[in-house]
Amino acid sequence: MVVTGMWEYMQKFVQPVLLNAMGVRWMESKLEGEAQCAQLEQRGLVEFGFGGKVQNDILHLSMDYLDEKLCLSRSCLIAMTIMMGCDCAQKGIPGVGLVTALEIVSEFYLMEHDHPQVILDRFK
Repeated sequence: MVVTGMWEYMQKFVQPVLLNAMGVRWMESKLEGEAQCAQLEQRGLVEFGFGGKVQNDILHLSMDYLDEKLCLSRSCLIAMTIMMGCDCAQKGIPGVGLVTALEIVSEFYLMEHDHPQVILDRFK
């Protein structure tokens, strides 16, 4: 790898040394960072994968709670994220925020194991 600037040098060489010296467990993702964090959380390898700032008022919603009480499966959440815009679908659907995405999913989510793309295809 050709390092072209100081920031790239810090990321490539200094950052790993500092993290190791502080005893921080870390990994370099070969894929999209959020996708890697989601996989680690799904496998039970991490508990707080997307940040870690101290919060006084933390609302913990488990996937079981979302599925049972709110009828939101993992596929629904992925479809909503794509509609609103995310790293893998940066533009999303113009004008679609949380409320609209929730309304769309509740209308077009038909089967328990629907793939997120199936939900989006029904909406089109």
